[in-house]
Amino acid sequence: MVFVPAEPIPVGTQQAKLQLRRMQDGRLAVLAFTSLDLLVAGCGPHQGWMAAPVEQLENLQPLVGFDVIALNVDLPDDWRVDLAGHTEVENGAGR
Repeated sequence: MVFVPAEPIPVGTQQAKLQLRRMQDGRLAVLAFTSLDLLVAGCGPHQGWMAAPVEQLENLQPLVGFDVIALNVDLPDDWRVDLAGHTEVENGAGR
């Protein structure tokens, strides 16, 4: 089981939207964490998430289109989600 950053979804919705990140080399990555504590440490306390078996995440690759699974990474502060669900990067203040 891994924990993956995802967009907030309405209660009762069965489908989550994964958050993807563009790596410095241009590849598109989905982040995955081996524990919820590591997700919070890596992405911050306001990050939405979903839990999924590793095999399910690998099977989503052709559908979602990510290039790589990045495991247990620490995001820079400007990539972390705030209380409103936004990052400084999205707001034009970050990288």
